[in-house]
Amino acid sequence: MDDKEATSLRLELRGIPRTPISSVQADALVKARGFVALEGTPVAAPVTGTACAVYAVDARVVQRVVNLSRSERLGLEPPPYGIDKPYLWPSWPSVSLPRETGGRDLVIDDGTGRARVRIETAHLSLLGNWRTSLSANRVSYLSTRIELPPRPDLELEFLELTVVPGEILTVYGRATYEVDPDPRALGAAPYRVAPLRCVFVATPSSPLYLVQEHVVALDAVE
Repeated sequence: MDDKEATSLRLELRGIPRTPISSVQADALVKARGFVALEGTPVAAPVTGTACAVYAVDARVVQRVVNLSRSERLGLEPPPYGIDKPYLWPSWPSVSLPRETGGRDLVIDDGTGRARVRIETAHLSLLGNWRTSLSANRVSYLSTRIELPPRPDLELEFLELTVVPGEILTVYGRATYEVDPDPRALGAAPYRVAPLRCVFVATPSSPLYLVQEHVVALDAVE
């Protein structure tokens, strides 16, 4: 999801009321918001190692102030002008790395109930900023993705977006219900009645969106 699509989605979600998890009906298309929790250990984000539930990383390797022939030997994209022109950021030679996403299924809790969120094939609309780091400081990340050794003139520019336990996350998609394998938190169920839990999952006909917003309360408008 690009920035334009993410902005459009946030604007649309403002006009949709939040549904308490305890009131979500099966097969209903709803917006829910809650605090993120995990039913296991967090995963490590690829670049920084941040403990998180979900991550998405865009990155590129940039070579600072080199001549054209040298940049070609390193396999980086030369700038779109002749060798007689100066090399100025942001037109330094660079190579983009494949986008990476990952994580594990998470739980959102809004105080009325808990819902499991299956992240596979979910659309991510996360917030963050591009950062720059010397290649020597990201050896563990780069060593498995490029063949170039760390050099003083190589930098990693990256956008690492994460969803971490404890933050507020908005989910928009179709809900279903499944048997809860750990119903202890829900209290005792009636005899012969299997306790159920709400689950958000993407399907080919009904996308699931995970959206970060600048909110500090579950009932915030934005």
